[in-house]
Amino acid sequence: MNRITAILLLFCITVSCDDDSPESAVHWETIKIDHGGMVYSIYGDIDDFLIVGTIDKILRTTDGGKTWSEVQRTESSIGSFTEINRVLYAASNFKDYRSDDDGLTWTELEFDWEITQPDVQLEDSRGAIYSFVTHSSGEIGLPITLLRSLDHGNSWQDILPYKIAAANAYLDKSDRLFLGTSGAKWDKDLGSFFSDDPEFPAYIYYTTK
Repeated sequence: MNRITAILLLFCITVSCDDDSPESAVHWETIKIDHGGMVYSIYGDIDDFLIVGTIDKILRTTDGGKTWSEVQRTESSIGSFTEINRVLYAASNFKDYRSDDDGLTWTELEFDWEITQPDVQLEDSRGAIYSFVTHSSGEIGLPITLLRSLDHGNSWQDILPYKIAAANAYLDKSDRLFLGTSGAKWDKDLGSFFSDDPEFPAYIYYTTK
């Protein structure tokens, strides 16, 4: 955990970060992706098209996540999507891929595109700042913390009511925040996540306000 993250968490422990006013309320929706396993990366806009990288494929939806099309099988999970000059690149630890048509089709590339690490902080067009904080106990991943500041970082609110191990955070052009995760559930007694769903679904959590 870096110094900035530690300071933010200490601030939220010592000063109340709760704000239940209607103006600050955050509403969440979920999208289930059957057999997805885990969503490692997200790109696009849910009102247009949304692309995700799962364990071994790139999926695309144009109906808000009701249905998904497999547009590319991958050798390993896609760690990040990056757009440069209207060309979309998908990076993994092995093969990389590029798309010239908004993710409809992909061309395989040799490994030469660095994976962009998930942003620790994101800022939307209205100036709201989101801090994506991961936690672990040794090699065991713990539920993440998602903080939001509406006053340039002077105060913070914990806005995530779920115990999930999200792999990434993403803001679309409409300022909706997306989190990619799996169907694993947090067991407080065990102190770890577990999955009892043989279909191994993936999930996307996103804000609607």
